[in-house]
Amino acid sequence: MRKIFVFFILVVLLTGCSANNREKAIGHLLSSQKKSEEISIIVFSKKSLEESFIRDLQTNVDYINNHIRIEDPIINVSLINIKDDQTYNYEKIFDLQRDPQIILFQNNDVLLEPDKPEDIREYFEKQKQ
Repeated sequence: MRKIFVFFILVVLLTGCSANNREKAIGHLLSSQKKSEEISIIVFSKKSLEESFIRDLQTNVDYINNHIRIEDPIINVSLINIKDDQTYNYEKIFDLQRDPQIILFQNNDVLLEPDKPEDIREYFEKQKQ
């Protein structure tokens, strides 16, 4: 009986740990990338995003692609509602403090966590200089 109880506890612990595995979550989020050095923008939110936010994000990404990263544009942009997508506990894994929370990834690492879409454009403008 005790062995079954210990086995059950181990299974629960392993299952819980794998659900919060940062590397696996990043791999899942970036699975559509063709090259690891590509930039991916992921927006996490607990509710539907406002149209103005989405428009602002798209405007800034378009500006970056047309004026700064012409040869290597940002093509991976994902909007994830963490209430609907519970594949991983994104809130815990990425310590999401804002809603919405923007995270830029490159080479399977967090590159930037801007407060607003304009910050992404400003970051790449500074990188270009």
